[in-house]
Amino acid sequence: MTSLERWATPADLAAARERFAARIPGWTQPLAHAVAFVPSGEAGPRPEHFPLVGTVAHRLPAVVLASVLGHAGGTGAFEVSREQLDRAITLLEPAEACPDVTHPNLWRWRDAIRPAWESDPEARVVAVFIGPDGAGRSDGDAVAALRDAVGRPLAWRERLRGLAVLPAEPMGFSVEGAPDDPRELFEEWLDAAISQGVSAPHAGTLSTAGPSGSVGARTLLLKDLDERGWWFATRTEAPKAVDLAADPHAALTFFWREHGRQVRVSGLVVDAGRDATAVDFLARPAHSRAAAIIGAQSAPLGSLAEYADAFAEAKSEIATHPDLVAPNWSAMVLQPTVVEFWAATSDGQVRLEYRRDALGGPWRHGLLWP
Repeated sequence: MTSLERWATPADLAAARERFAARIPGWTQPLAHAVAFVPSGEAGPRPEHFPLVGTVAHRLPAVVLASVLGHAGGTGAFEVSREQLDRAITLLEPAEACPDVTHPNLWRWRDAIRPAWESDPEARVVAVFIGPDGAGRSDGDAVAALRDAVGRPLAWRERLRGLAVLPAEPMGFSVEGAPDDPRELFEEWLDAAISQGVSAPHAGTLSTAGPSGSVGARTLLLKDLDERGWWFATRTEAPKAVDLAADPHAALTFFWREHGRQVRVSGLVVDAGRDATAVDFLARPAHSRAAAIIGAQSAPLGSLAEYADAFAEAKSEIATHPDLVAPNWSAMVLQPTVVEFWAATSDGQVRLEYRRDALGGPWRHGLLWP
């Protein structure tokens, strides 16, 4: 395998797994496997050192790790060298090209254990496999610790701390060339996210405050972007529309994990008008238009059968009247007064804030402490 190899589909992952397995005579898939990071000064692995336990559902990481350590099957524990950890990461990284599955083992090895080892050079890393029959090379303290980890639910804090957050090589951010208008920079980042296959790059979280001051948030899709602002659409009886009628201030947050970037757009939301609303509504797929004309969004629903009947009737209505525009539909524009860009970098993070005193006014921008 080369650094240029990419396994972009589940079929690619399965083929890679079979290739690795074919190179290990007598290979048997373990029931569980995990890699422990044991900080310096601690005697050996404990159950909490295994926040992520691979199971039979994680067959590719298991066989990759086994191929590096010389493990053919059964139960065993292995001291892992830095070179072996790096080799396992390199061999597994092509799997990250497949967006259909998550890659928690790779993320833990690369984004949690490796940097922790760099910070604590005297620490130990131990890999453990538990075979189908429980027999094997060793049933010492490390194997016993993994058995305990498998047999008990880990605290959420331990499980969450074992998850990767950001990519090993984020896109970064050079603020020296930042444009005067934040929309230009947003377009640049959005274009990069789209062209490089970031998952749902146009999805953002809209945060609003209701009449009582209670805060709500929901994920929606960016519909357009122009000199007026960031566009989205809603039903007028939806909670977000009710919130905005009482308080038009809102924030729209985009997070592109694969690039280590986030943008928060804050400002006032205005109705784009009936003409723009009609254009937006009629551009939606027929089933989406049908869903928009039934029920009252977020109102109590008696049963799923009730919804299915209403949806079927609405689809028939849309088919009969393809130019129908829901009277309770509204295209809306968030007109920003603050736009903040955040990016992870190889040596930390960068925040750049754009701010203006009024809509239509000039923008000024500057760095913020992370």
